[in-house]
Amino acid sequence: MLWWCVSALARPAVRLWTVTMSRYWDAPPRPMGLPVVHSQGSAPDRILLVGNGPAVGYGVLSHDLALPGALARQLSARTGRAADIDVHADGTLTAATIIAALGSLRLERFDAIITTIGFNEVLALTPGRAWENQLGALIAHVESVARPAPQLLIVGVPPIEAISQFPRPLRALLNHQARLINALSRRACSGHARATFVPFVPPVATDTERYRGRDTYERWAALIVPWLHNRIDRTERSARTARPDEKARQLALDALGILDTEPEEKFDAIARTARDLFGATGAAIIFIDHDRQWIKSARGMPNEITPRAIAFCDVTITGTETFVVEDATRDSRFRDHPLVRGETHLRFYAGHAIEASDGHRVGALCIVDTEPRSFSGSDSALLRSLAIRVQRELWARSESDLTG
Repeated sequence: MLWWCVSALARPAVRLWTVTMSRYWDAPPRPMGLPVVHSQGSAPDRILLVGNGPAVGYGVLSHDLALPGALARQLSARTGRAADIDVHADGTLTAATIIAALGSLRLERFDAIITTIGFNEVLALTPGRAWENQLGALIAHVESVARPAPQLLIVGVPPIEAISQFPRPLRALLNHQARLINALSRRACSGHARATFVPFVPPVATDTERYRGRDTYERWAALIVPWLHNRIDRTERSARTARPDEKARQLALDALGILDTEPEEKFDAIARTARDLFGATGAAIIFIDHDRQWIKSARGMPNEITPRAIAFCDVTITGTETFVVEDATRDSRFRDHPLVRGETHLRFYAGHAIEASDGHRVGALCIVDTEPRSFSGSDSALLRSLAIRVQRELWARSESDLTG
């Protein structure tokens, strides 16, 4: 009862301070560009970072320099695999609004979801019961969207002492609220195998500077990545990717507006680079449309529409990793393929999926050869990096069409 009275009396003061400081916090740089980060490598883990505070990236101009980039690099250093970090950051996000924010995202494609919420509830002095109920609803929502559900990591609210801009009279009150929020978060996670509370206690700020740099985000990521690494279960990857939604995939492809367009140098350049880097007979950027395989760019191989039913790339889009056929004459799926038996004499194929911005796999960047060949992990990492270049050009092109 005493805490409720103190909170009620303090809320106007906290609200006044928040309004006063809103312009101050609007000033720092924030990341621009696509809200996704890719680390180098192959066989990527897919992570969603959603929240306010640390997820926003105050003080830097790219997500690669902010927390997502630090998470991707440090996770890859531990796993030896690549990491794809999708970012959904909003300074106003709360436990009450996060489910709606997640509504447009395909959570089933992520291996783990990291949330950084709670700071706004500290400022609002949100009652503990409301926070616990809202967090419980979030955990239930994530557990219901897919089987198996992604791992959910709830990152704690940092001690208020770590944020030196707060007036001294308010720090004790807000720090008590932060400890309450964290204790309830830990309790909410304790009854769920796929929900984990991550303590977040960064070093206390030694100055009043509101800008953050790469070193700060690297230190913050170091507090989260050990927990993330321990929770990712690679055995679930096949189950997570085995049920593509073909109708939604086709809608995502159509929305890109790429089908049946004229050749474009930016895509041709990537196809040439892929062919030359691998010393392959040919390379192509291909999209899988309804019952056909449509080629946007091809170098050193036939540039013609073929049935989807016999397309190598149709197999590629069923997985998140590079699909390789080292000798098509020894593969029962393709040894009778027209390109294998015919004059093209195709023997080798390697393709990496190209995704729409919502994660649907809509096509592939592939290389082919007329001789069998092996394909190493480093080769797969290089092909993936080129496929990501195609994605970025594709997404930028689509965004330009929408705004133009």
